[in-house]
Amino acid sequence: MRRQSEGFLPIFAAALLGGASSAQAAPAFDAQALNRLFDGSSIGGNASGVPVLGTNAQAILSEDQGRTLDALNAALPASARAWPGYDFLGKPFLAVLKDGSAILVGHTSPPPNFRPVNYKGRLVYVAANGPDIGFSFKLDYDFAGQKITAVQADSNSNASNLVRLAIHERFHDFQHGSPFKTHTGSYLVEEGEDLALAALENRALSDWLKTSAPDAMRDFAAVRMRRRALFPGTAAEDGQENLEGTARYVDQEAYSAMESPAKSRDELVNALERPLEFDQLEKWRLYPVGAVLGRFLQRQTPGAWQADVTAGRDLSELVLNRLALGQTEADSRLVRLTSGPDFARLREEGRRSVAAVQTRRQDALRRFNAQPGRRILLKARPGYFSSKGWLSFPDESILFDPVFASCFAPQA
Repeated sequence: MRRQSEGFLPIFAAALLGGASSAQAAPAFDAQALNRLFDGSSIGGNASGVPVLGTNAQAILSEDQGRTLDALNAALPASARAWPGYDFLGKPFLAVLKDGSAILVGHTSPPPNFRPVNYKGRLVYVAANGPDIGFSFKLDYDFAGQKITAVQADSNSNASNLVRLAIHERFHDFQHGSPFKTHTGSYLVEEGEDLALAALENRALSDWLKTSAPDAMRDFAAVRMRRRALFPGTAAEDGQENLEGTARYVDQEAYSAMESPAKSRDELVNALERPLEFDQLEKWRLYPVGAVLGRFLQRQTPGAWQADVTAGRDLSELVLNRLALGQTEADSRLVRLTSGPDFARLREEGRRSVAAVQTRRQDALRRFNAQPGRRILLKARPGYFSSKGWLSFPDESILFDPVFASCFAPQA
């Protein structure tokens, strides 16, 4: 069932589910075999239980399908190295491409329109027409009797970005099955100085990406320590750094393998160097920040820090402990970083950005309360609500302004 509406609604997003399709028996092989298929090694014969296709059984890959499989083949080993224990192909994977065709990996009983193809000695399935999954991704999409990871391209998608999306969102499945600390409270700090200090953090992380200079990370640590001391509520960002920052770290490692390390670095640098606005502090800033903290830790303790985060430690905590700045050094760095007109400008810009959001909140709430008609509370589990923008209030309520709501629920 799908329903759509527009207007002002105070609502919260929940998980997604999709529809089901018919199934047909096909050669089966398990996730462990799939991981062997995509680990970059060659598979001979059927030693790992993988069916061997005759030439008459093979479909022909389209250009889009070939590019997507090439991207997946490069990305999966990189994502597995980025986070030990992360098993992308622990469930089947479906990608619906821009031309409407689809590739399917790991499904034990694909629908009849999915034909087998031998991709570099590896068994996958392709179809000229894939399903409309109803959203850009779904982590537990019901497809031909199995729960799968599914992604759907839009008009701007390319192969590497579509695979990155899948790797990023599938990583959240991995997090939910572990003690990851992904929520540490709501971000309630509304101070121009906090925004200015956060901009200095971004600048330090960007400098480290470009130069690898240890001094840049020590500047970051000094500013992070000052923010925590002045505004203890900023610790709420730890949850988003752990949740979205680590997922961005993994998808960036995959992107580096699919495209190049330089492209990955430049994308993170560009994200950190964009002008920072108040409404980015709570969530969006923390994707690149968390990713860079992960890269720093990987250089310091490769393969070890991931276990600490999986067990419930915070990225920020691990970085600060690793750098171990004393208060005297931190104070000295802060004098250099916050003295002069540059920081004064950042602080004034921060105050204006905070004030602008506060004004938008008041205006949106006034218009919401002034609407005629009945107030309707939608409760959907599962469901999804998207909007051009949302406003978070200090009482932790959320107002979408405006809202376009799409509700997806299992068919009866």
